[in-house]
Amino acid sequence: MERKTHTSIEEIPQSKWASLSHLGCPFLSYAWMRALESSDSASPDNGWFPLHIGLWEGDALKGALPVYAKAHSMGEFVYDWSWAAAAERLRVPYYPKLVVGVPFTPVTGARFLLTPSAGEEGVPLLLEALQQLGEHVNASGVHVQFCTGEEAHLLASLGGIHRLQLQYHWVNKGYRDFQDFLGSFRSKRRKSIRRERQKVAETFQVEVRSGQEITPEDMDAMYRFYRSTCRRYGAWDYLTQEMWSEMYASCREHLVLFFAMDGDERRAGAFCVRSGQRLYGRYWGASGLEEGSFVHFELCCYAPIEWAIREGLQGFEPGQGGRHKLSRGFIPAICHSVHWIENKNLALPIGRFVDHEREQVLLEQRVLMDRMPEALRVPMGLHAQSPHL
Repeated sequence: MERKTHTSIEEIPQSKWASLSHLGCPFLSYAWMRALESSDSASPDNGWFPLHIGLWEGDALKGALPVYAKAHSMGEFVYDWSWAAAAERLRVPYYPKLVVGVPFTPVTGARFLLTPSAGEEGVPLLLEALQQLGEHVNASGVHVQFCTGEEAHLLASLGGIHRLQLQYHWVNKGYRDFQDFLGSFRSKRRKSIRRERQKVAETFQVEVRSGQEITPEDMDAMYRFYRSTCRRYGAWDYLTQEMWSEMYASCREHLVLFFAMDGDERRAGAFCVRSGQRLYGRYWGASGLEEGSFVHFELCCYAPIEWAIREGLQGFEPGQGGRHKLSRGFIPAICHSVHWIENKNLALPIGRFVDHEREQVLLEQRVLMDRMPEALRVPMGLHAQSPHL
């Protein structure tokens, strides 16, 4: 099989990309990847250089890797700032590096995309091509981010440094409605959540819009909220207005928006994506809300959970970080990444650090899970392998 490097997703025909196994990750769809690149969001101007690897047999695409050369570590969510600092102390260049994943998207999904006919040699062939590409561009290393647990264990057996981190996910345990879900909590916490929701209801009406219900005005409002949040927290607002237009044009059937409405005015919003049996929270923002209004918890936690229960979804992943989610029914979930560092003097201490960090993450998951009400817990053995139950 021939291995090719593609400097744009558009160099690969959409029908060929669609034949690959994405394991239901909406952010690896051709439409989403093309929107990121064509809108100049994931672009060389922002430090993201597309170098996607295709595994070809004639004109048949047998496998692919979504790869970007990076000139910095922004927008990845697998934090390696300390690694870059260590490289600087060793006078070893840390950039460029190669990243396998979806820009700005801390969502678990398959990264080694293969057709059923690719066979067992597909992953090693793609990995070999990835490492050769790293040598060609003089990368300091390659980083496979937010891959599945199965991929991570396989890649670790092939010499990669297997890193773990925690997110907080909601799992539908067959709840009939939101009140049934609340029944999983202790009495004090149930009353607290009801008070938070009532506080929001006294001022705002929460509206949910999905698919064809979404209007261009809704997307414009979400873009304003997104930029407001980025400015408030000093984040880099990578997603251009063209990206939001592209999401509306080509991905609208997967979008779910939650708004806090004051009459006809959108005062806050949360942007989610649905794929199959899962809901993914991505962006949120607000306009002039008072502290303690609980609108964030309503739009980013409670309303999506309520909607997911009504739609019969299996789970909701609200995004990176946020221990406050634990007290609102989310469980600690393991996420995986695998790394190869070219310089051995740098790779050795990073490997030792990751080994220690991995033990601490698994211990933290166990401790946090033990503190949760029994009705909200999930089997640890399964959850340590993959956040998708």
